[in-house]
Amino acid sequence: SDEALAIINKWLGGGGLYGNPADLDELGRAVFENVAPAAPEAALTALERTLQTSPIEESLRFRPYCNLVRSLAFDGALFERSAELLVTILVNGDIGPEAPETRLLTSLFQPYWSGTHATLEQRLRFIEFLVYSPDPKRQSLGLLGMRATLETMHFDLAGDFDFGAQPRDYGFWPSTPKEHALWYGVSLSFAARLAVGNEPLASSARKAIAEGFRGLWLRSNIRDEIARTCRQISGRNFWPEGWRAARQTLEFEGTGLSAESRAELVALEQEIRPKDLLQKARAVVFSMHVPCVEFGDFDAQSSDDRGVRIALIPERARDLGKAVSAEGEALSALLPEIVVTDGYLWPFGFGLAEAAPAPETIWRRLVAAFGQAEEGLRKPQVLNGFLNGLHARDVDLCHLLLDEAMEEEPLARWYPSLQASFELGEKDISRLKRSLAAGKAPAAFYGSLALGRVSDRIPAPDLKEIVIGIAGMQSGYEVATEILHMRLHSAAERKEEIAPDFAEAGCQLILRRQFTRETREEYRLGSIAKSCLSGLRGASVATEVCRRLRAAAVKRETSAYSHQDLLLGLLSCQPAATLDGLCGGTDAELREGVKVLKDASIQSNVMAAAADNEVLDWCEQKPNVRYPALATVIGVFERAGESGPARWTTIQLSFLKKAPDPSAVLRAFVTRFRPHEWSGSLSTILESNENLLDQLEDFPELHSVVAQEKSRIRQMIDEQRSWEIKWNQPRHEGFE
Repeated sequence: SDEALAIINKWLGGGGLYGNPADLDELGRAVFENVAPAAPEAALTALERTLQTSPIEESLRFRPYCNLVRSLAFDGALFERSAELLVTILVNGDIGPEAPETRLLTSLFQPYWSGTHATLEQRLRFIEFLVYSPDPKRQSLGLLGMRATLETMHFDLAGDFDFGAQPRDYGFWPSTPKEHALWYGVSLSFAARLAVGNEPLASSARKAIAEGFRGLWLRSNIRDEIARTCRQISGRNFWPEGWRAARQTLEFEGTGLSAESRAELVALEQEIRPKDLLQKARAVVFSMHVPCVEFGDFDAQSSDDRGVRIALIPERARDLGKAVSAEGEALSALLPEIVVTDGYLWPFGFGLAEAAPAPETIWRRLVAAFGQAEEGLRKPQVLNGFLNGLHARDVDLCHLLLDEAMEEEPLARWYPSLQASFELGEKDISRLKRSLAAGKAPAAFYGSLALGRVSDRIPAPDLKEIVIGIAGMQSGYEVATEILHMRLHSAAERKEEIAPDFAEAGCQLILRRQFTRETREEYRLGSIAKSCLSGLRGASVATEVCRRLRAAAVKRETSAYSHQDLLLGLLSCQPAATLDGLCGGTDAELREGVKVLKDASIQSNVMAAAADNEVLDWCEQKPNVRYPALATVIGVFERAGESGPARWTTIQLSFLKKAPDPSAVLRAFVTRFRPHEWSGSLSTILESNENLLDQLEDFPELHSVVAQEKSRIRQMIDEQRSWEIKWNQPRHEGFE
């Protein structure tokens, strides 16, 4: 009614009850979103007004409204304003391209399931406004929108299509072949105009067209426009992404194409395929995806499967490296690109070194190009491959070049990555130690020593020295942990005994662990603990590190849950020492340690890693307090199969037999009948666990306690079941 609409407009107006959406709580947001369908423009205005007056750092407060804003874009008259509001929230909130809120925006530009009746012209104008913005974030969003206009297969159902009680469809929907072809023809023409414009926008547009090529050729009914666009782009410069897209469409879809469509695509592929060495190198070497490796006419009857073609790629890249090494002009043209591009650069670099008439000269040209590249864009893969090939050809020259690299810019900071290009010898290990002493390379670059079994040839004493040296660097702890973890993993695969120096390195790394909220190395530390913390030295390390963990947890400097993997490793190899560190000492320290074990066992019980006999021996030292305390954390009840009845674990029964006060232990066990997390009926779970009390006939001294606990648990079950019945009754209330 008009009266209701007047109330809503008053609510949403400046100074109104809901006129400042950013400050609303959850209930207020729900009201705002429920009244918005009655007054879409008023709701949009309220969001715009509030966002304009809010500090940029508070933009994330508008994130919950993104789905509503997309719904407001349904009406073409509100499209630009709604889309701009979404863009502002995404940009100011620094929300990434994969986020659901970004998908809400980009879905507005796809031809189907867009949720808007804005015309294609409106949408392309808005995309153009974004891509020509000086703000790189807006440009990126514009390019994502442009890519969405070319989508033919995977449409994103990102938002809701309901909007209150208002009847709605899924937005504009090309319903005839003519409308369908018109949409893609206009969208492709727009993208092509960007693709032949100024860089770097043009390269992004070319990439988007190539990514959409296969679907466009198969489903858009605009093959002539596609071919014309490809020829237009390729006529200016070789377009490797376009050629790969055409070739792969033939390979994957060729047999299903009509004779006419296939003939047109074959002709197009022949026209835009690489013709010379430079173009072939760009087509294969600079590809991050599986490139085409054949440059001849397409053979639909080829017996080579995809696996065979993939296996050929490194070999083809290596052959191209050999050919380029003899072509000075081709190398000069490629140099600025091969030091900043990902792709098959390692085998290409290997080929360069393998066939170079003057390898030192080519190396210095590569280094010069590397130094001229913007520091943040440099990629050393071609240098790695070159050194790998050179090491097989001229070891002495390789050592000379690496000695220079360790000392001189622009390679000094990259030296550890370069050194990891081949198996390490005595001179290489010595150079690594000198590099650590020189301190020119950041710790992160030593991470290459963890890859590809590079560290396997490093003797244990040397690796210990290197690992501890890296651990002492700024941000070096994680790198050192990864290197040692991978070396221990390699030793385990070969069934080697752990060298004493490896064990000592592991002990020192674990002792260096600082307990904070940062937990990225816990899995590796747990694995290192299992391998390295043996004997008296391992026991002392386990005790000390657990004392510090307990202290940090008590001070809330860390969460025990975050250190589950480390505790699993410690309890598996040093259970008594771990329990001493966590729970030894005063009664208060025992309670604190038990809480750590409980918090660490939220997902899986960490005490399950400890040997039963060692846990029992530890409890026997102070049986009156330790048995009841650990009864709250030792192994949970087990089941015979997935749906079998619950039964006591061996260690639980041992606790009941050995504890001076088995009734206290039993009461501790019963507190665990109610799980922290569950699915389904809690009353049914409690009933199943209650049956455990019927399995204690062999403990006559507990019969009275069992009866008391059964009565208490039965009352709990009855109360829970009564609540569940009420909760599950059909409820018909709803917001109208």
